[in-house]
Amino acid sequence: MTALRLGRALGLGAWVALMVACAARQAGPATPRSNASMLDGRPDELHARITELDRRIAAARDQLGTAAPDASATAAMSELDVDAAALTCTRSASETCTDVCTLGDSICDDAQSICEISAQLVGDAWAAERCDGGKASCKAASEKCCAC
Repeated sequence: MTALRLGRALGLGAWVALMVACAARQAGPATPRSNASMLDGRPDELHARITELDRRIAAARDQLGTAAPDASATAAMSELDVDAAALTCTRSASETCTDVCTLGDSICDDAQSICEISAQLVGDAWAAERCDGGKASCKAASEKCCAC
């Protein structure tokens, strides 16, 4: 009976992860990675959007079981763009790995959006740090996908 409960819990967890990933995908545009260019506006509005995207990354990271990047991992991302942080690999077709990789893609998409918004906030150290943190989370999520 315990194995049945475990199976149901794992199935439910996978379903929830898939739903979150699908919702994240539907929230974004069908065009290139982000809609950051539509956010030309006041710095407080741009900061609010970065905060929202950062929370989505944290939620997806929690579902993946990856830790928030520490200061050194974040700093290491300052010279990379999101595409360089995201690893390219052959993905497993298993349902579990598909869920993991979908969450990873969502993290990388949100990191890309944060970085595009950050670019509009020239000289804003907080926004640049959130961009680098997003790239570090993208890298960790990509590593988890590729290891699956």
